[in-house]
Amino acid sequence: SRMYSVDSISSDFYHQMQGEMIVLSSVMGREISWCDFFVWSPDERRCARVEFDSTYFYKDVLPKLRNFYFDCYVPVAQKMPVGVSGSQLERCARQLTKEDLRRRKA
Repeated sequence: SRMYSVDSISSDFYHQMQGEMIVLSSVMGREISWCDFFVWSPDERRCARVEFDSTYFYKDVLPKLRNFYFDCYVPVAQKMPVGVSGSQLERCARQLTKEDLRRRKA
């Protein structure tokens, strides 16, 4: 199995850690300024401390989250029938997304 590097953390993991620190800070009512990125395999373990980067979060991550939420999620969620769940919800969301894409191309 492939061992992830703690020296060069994947951007997916880095985004996730930054987001988790800001959410946890809000929930706990105090600043969470770091977390540990821990990688485990049967043969070895590695750990790296990751600091919260407020400039990066507020200038890069948060604008992308806002765009996704307001431009993608909310328009689809507003059109969802009440009580739809599970596979019905997935089908409905895919259909609404396809309709929105067709309208934008027209």
